[in-house]
Amino acid sequence: MLGTNIRFLRARWLVTLAALLPILSSCGRTQTEDSSSLESETVHLLDEPRHRTVYHEGDLYLLDVQLNPGDESLEHIHDQAILLTRLSSSSGPLKGEVSSITEYASSPFTHSIRNQGDYLLRILALVNSSLGSVQQDDLPTGLNVLPQLEDQWFRSYRLELEPEESTPTIRHQNSGFITQVSPGIIHIEREDGITEELRRSGDWEWQRGEIAYRLTNVGNDPVSVVINEARKR
Repeated sequence: MLGTNIRFLRARWLVTLAALLPILSSCGRTQTEDSSSLESETVHLLDEPRHRTVYHEGDLYLLDVQLNPGDESLEHIHDQAILLTRLSSSSGPLKGEVSSITEYASSPFTHSIRNQGDYLLRILALVNSSLGSVQQDDLPTGLNVLPQLEDQWFRSYRLELEPEESTPTIRHQNSGFITQVSPGIIHIEREDGITEELRRSGDWEWQRGEIAYRLTNVGNDPVSVVINEARKR
């Protein structure tokens, strides 16, 4: 009698398992399809999680782009002019190399970024969704160097400050940001009485066009600084 019951229970278990197999298989397919859909998703640049918006002012966005070794971004769409300040590549630190891609404003482009190296890839990206400006009456004052880059949407300056050296008072007509691109310590003394401090390469501070400031190297070694502004009508 016991043997009969065991055979009956085994048969019943097999019937139940056979009934569940299509359901389990369907669940597995759904999870796989969901995962595949997520990996192949295309988003706008401003919605891509590795392009993190750290400041937003009107038509301007500052993104801190970071990809760890082996990481890859989602496919994302560029349709705005963008200025790139490269702090590090997949192979090591960079010195704040600056370039712009303005073609995105007229010819949208979709791609993904993959870090195939052994080092953190980091870029500070300034996005300008305005039409820019072709006027020459918006130059800053107090910067005694020529821009290293200038186009319809952006200007970029690079300064090298010796220990204890200060700049003249700098005033912009356009907003943007200041970033330190080498080791050291920089003080940003604003005319409203606030002093900000940059302590390492990659530190940055947003500058609003209406507030003037001075930069001072308060460290013991020369420091390199990049000053970027976004041009608007």
